Amino acid sequence: VNVVLDFDNSYSWFTPKVVSYSVTVIPPSSQSAKRRRQSAKQAMDILEPVIEELSKQKQKLQDTLKSVDEELLVKVNAARNSFQAVQEAKHEFQQANAILERQKQKAEEFEQEYEQQKEQLSTVQTEIQDLQREIERLQNDLSDKKSQARQLKGSIAQVKQQMKETVNGIVQIQSSKLEAVQSTWTERTQDLRSKKLEAGALEQRRQSLLEEDETLQARLDEFYRQIDELQKRAADPHEQAATVG
Repeated sequence: VNVVLDFDNSYSWFTPKVVSYSVTVIPPSSQSAKRRRQSAKQAMDILEPVIEELSKQKQKLQDTLKSVDEELLVKVNAARNSFQAVQEAKHEFQQANAILERQKQKAEEFEQEYEQQKEQLSTVQTEIQDLQREIERLQNDLSDKKSQARQLKGSIAQVKQQMKETVNGIVQIQSSKLEAVQSTWTERTQDLRSKKLEAGALEQRRQSLLEEDETLQARLDEFYRQIDELQKRAADPHEQAATVG
């Protein structure tokens, strides 16, 4: 009688199994059974080394499966850690995107405020031009009245004083407005510089705006120079008398 025992572990290679079994042989009482025992004994003498070798191979296979299980567990833990790191990186990336969106919104708000300041600066520029036209008109009136200067010296002194006070008052008002605008502009420029790393795309725009500011400053300096000349002329009665003469 041949008995074949087949142990199948193909459905779960990564989980080790330990299988034990026992066989109880009840010897028969017949002579043929005795011959069978002798044959079986001889067969067992032959099969014992084979069984022992198979047992060793089985132990080696179990050790190999155990090491594979340990390696697989390490890899699974590493994969879990990697997945967690990816999730954290994804969360940080989302936070960075949110910060970038807020910075973009602040940049847009700053650009709107800058446009408003630019409009105010344009308004001040228009007022300065109106003031220049007013000064020119006063100069023309002064030229028309030069012929009457000998008879109206006292009146001219009063008119000069009034003109001087008027011009000084207007210049002070415009200078205050201009200083306020320039102060605001300076603060905004410093804020823009501090955000240079966060809004590098606005650098070229800022440079063009600074060039416009320098052009405006040059024009304002020229205007102040003309006002100073006018004040000097208005404050020097000898020069006016010489001109009238």
